[in-house]
Amino acid sequence: MIFYKYHGCGNDFILIDEMKNVDYRSLAVRICERRTGIGADGLIVCSRHPPSMRIFNSDGTEASMCGNGIRCAARYFADTGISGEKFGVRTLDGVKTLELCRGGEILVDMGEAHFSTAGGFCKTYMLDGRKVLFYEVFVGCAHAVVFCDDIYRELLFGTAAKLSCCELFPQKINVDLVRVDGRRELTVRTFERGAGYTAACGTGACASYAVARKLKLCDEKVTVHFELGSLCVSGGEHIRLCGGAELVFKGEWGE
Repeated sequence: MIFYKYHGCGNDFILIDEMKNVDYRSLAVRICERRTGIGADGLIVCSRHPPSMRIFNSDGTEASMCGNGIRCAARYFADTGISGEKFGVRTLDGVKTLELCRGGEILVDMGEAHFSTAGGFCKTYMLDGRKVLFYEVFVGCAHAVVFCDDIYRELLFGTAAKLSCCELFPQKINVDLVRVDGRRELTVRTFERGAGYTAACGTGACASYAVARKLKLCDEKVTVHFELGSLCVSGGEHIRLCGGAELVFKGEWGE
């Protein structure tokens, strides 16, 4: 089986073409294992007619959408023969329009954010004797956004990992720790429900931006900083995500 490994801001994926009679969930667990497999945050299964993708997290669960993953898929499609600077890619969250920009960046039309207002816009949860405030929002997939002054303190406390799997979320949830660095800059660290802490998260950048905009904490266009790179998010209510995607290597996986 031929595979391609791509990454977006360090969020890495193994991309393969769709095959018949394959248990993708099991394959994702084996191939994404960093010690005994190739190593990645997720497996992306691509189809060409029409362009589409399915993404499986490193724990085998399937995600509805991935902001970094879809840019990697777009780059893969472009690298392997799909022509045109603008095209749609089918996901479980619908068709997303992508545009290949000059300089290698890829612009994704992420659509609108949907906020969960059940129990109020701002929600609270008692975690290790501390009250954690968070905002629940869906941008391709579900996120809980937590604003904090000291992200690394919250990482030390395990806030994101614990909130992700608490009883409020039987299916778990992605959790974004967000620091507002100014009207045009956010710093984010994301714990993904199917992959743990990742170097970057595209839907997490969009979710953080959507909540910050609703709270009037940032401008219409912001740069979101992650551990290994930055993404540009803009558009106001109709969110656009822009960033790069790079091929790491190509290989053959045999079992």
